[in-house]
Amino acid sequence: MKPFIIANWKQYLSIKESAKLFAQLLQLDRDSKMNGVDLIIAPSFVALPVLDAAKTKIKIAAQDCGATLVGAHTGAVSPTDLRILGATHVILGHSERRAEYFETDALIAEKIKAARAAKVTPIVCVGETAAERAAKKTRVVVGAQVRAALSAVKDPSELIFAYEPRWAIGMGTAVAPEDAAQIHAYIKDLANAPVRVCYGGSVSPENIAALLAEKNIDGVLIGGASAKFASLAACIKNAK
Repeated sequence: MKPFIIANWKQYLSIKESAKLFAQLLQLDRDSKMNGVDLIIAPSFVALPVLDAAKTKIKIAAQDCGATLVGAHTGAVSPTDLRILGATHVILGHSERRAEYFETDALIAEKIKAARAAKVTPIVCVGETAAERAAKKTRVVVGAQVRAALSAVKDPSELIFAYEPRWAIGMGTAVAPEDAAQIHAYIKDLANAPVRVCYGGSVSPENIAALLAEKNIDGVLIGGASAKFASLAACIKNAK
């Protein structure tokens, strides 16, 4: 199975900038320079309508979704509408959502259920803080997050997991590939089914090959480095 790259553009790009970067990636795809990588792009909600992935192998993900398909939930976005706009995946439980918006495992599980009801594949982010890592609670924390996500589906293979140690995000230094791979193996053991697990946290063109060389690392989730064509293209080129 080919490795995959999830490019989370966060709130870095305007609609116009998103369209421009997507056009550059389409050209990369047309030139057969995707290097055997499955690419998933996660733009902001407002940029989704301008990114037409219908005629390309590039897939589209939303950065979040509401916990219901319809209802009196001001500001929420239904995964049904995301699917209509072309999103086949949705990132859920990202560390920034957990930290800045106080999202709980229970809420994330409800979002997973809603996404699956709309036939959208959840990319479920799990990971520990620096304090939790220092207290040697990585597996306790990650295990609880994974179990909560698994409780929301009948078939674990409906999910993609992203291990993103929260203390490594934006710090410029990723977890040692072999250490990340151990947590990935732990997640797969908990799922007890074929699930794909990617790594997120300061992924760069310089370390992506070493990360993907590990048996249990199936892909990567890239944040800031994915919002610039040069660095994202370099990650694609260096992926093995």
